[in-house]
Amino acid sequence: MAVCERLPQVVAKVHQDQRTSVVHQRINPQGYPVASVELSAGSGTAHAPRIAAAGRDVWVVWQDERGQEPPHRPAIYLRHSDNAGRTFGPAVRLSNGTGRAIRPAIALLDAEHPVVAWADNSGGAFDVYVQVVGVDAAAVNVSAAGKVIDAGNRAADARSPRYPASLFPSVTAGPDGRVVVRLAGQPLRPRPAVDRPHPAGPVSPRAAAPTRTTGRSSPPSARPAGAVP
Repeated sequence: MAVCERLPQVVAKVHQDQRTSVVHQRINPQGYPVASVELSAGSGTAHAPRIAAAGRDVWVVWQDERGQEPPHRPAIYLRHSDNAGRTFGPAVRLSNGTGRAIRPAIALLDAEHPVVAWADNSGGAFDVYVQVVGVDAAAVNVSAAGKVIDAGNRAADARSPRYPASLFPSVTAGPDGRVVVRLAGQPLRPRPAVDRPHPAGPVSPRAAAPTRTTGRSSPPSARPAGAVP
């Protein structure tokens, strides 16, 4: 749920007629829904919706297989309303990998720049990707640094492959333009968190839970300072 123009905006996954869809509702001051729209455009495999709002802008993100048959490879989709949830623009696909993109999270740098994070296993192991919509041309992998992947020898031992997973991202954005992404997962060898308090400042490792922060003049990119576009 989010609040826009002092009115609640709700998104939910709806199970009906052997399908799941993402539905948005506006709530009036008396607490009753006044409008309902299916955002997942007729797909029967939409899951994990998240919503964020500021001013008159409402952003909704979710994962969706678009009804495809196995192998199931959900992607991340985003829709935007600039009139307090009365109407929404078309769905935009954010993820562009060949694996499973799941568990999106969303926060707003400002009304026009959402930050979306999700987990994706297109590279083999699940990693967490982050994109500042309207700034980054593509999502940035923020969890791969320091991760050791071992394909193993399946012929000798089916248990030998090691693909340490980074999952369940959450994201928040501060008024100073700082973006903080927290994720769950443990690589095969320890790696410190990275704190980037200022784009021109040093990168200072911290012994902490797997968290990535990046700070830039608003709106910042999710790409760490010094990274090659």
